[in-house]
Amino acid sequence: MTAPRPLPVSLSRPVRWRVSRGFLLPAAIFLLVILGSLAAFLVHVAGVQHATSTQDVMGSRAYQAAQAGIEWGLYKVLVPAPSSVAPPTDPSWPNFPACPAGDLVIEGFAVQVKCQPFNYLEAGGRNQIIVYQLIATARLNQAGLKAGDARFIERQTEVRVSLCRSEDGIAPAYACD
Repeated sequence: MTAPRPLPVSLSRPVRWRVSRGFLLPAAIFLLVILGSLAAFLVHVAGVQHATSTQDVMGSRAYQAAQAGIEWGLYKVLVPAPSSVAPPTDPSWPNFPACPAGDLVIEGFAVQVKCQPFNYLEAGGRNQIIVYQLIATARLNQAGLKAGDARFIERQTEVRVSLCRSEDGIAPAYACD
């Protein structure tokens, strides 16, 4: 019988993994850095989306506040006090309503209403017409905010409305034929 064959050298010694030792640690660190960067980017995108959504809502609220200012001015013009309607024989004729202007605070917005009247004569001076130009500007009512600031919110609306007084006194008050 023959002597047993000796085991190959590679099987007789313990296997050492020197070649691949430490490879997993750099790969894990690289993966953690990539995942951390991705998470930071997603948090940033979510924050920006939240901020723009808030600005959109506040912009809509500012627009509604400006519209409320316009409606206030229109009410002052179109529904004058009964004492302001004078007949054509009255020396105060055509006594149109005063041009409304004022500062309002509506739901946290400072609303400034401005009015500019324009007078016209029509039909050979028989009809007296006045055109009211109303401009309402609504701003977020926070101290220190200026145009260009990310939280600065402002909306402006404008409307023109006209009233007419007929010299003959037959037409209803502030209406012409």
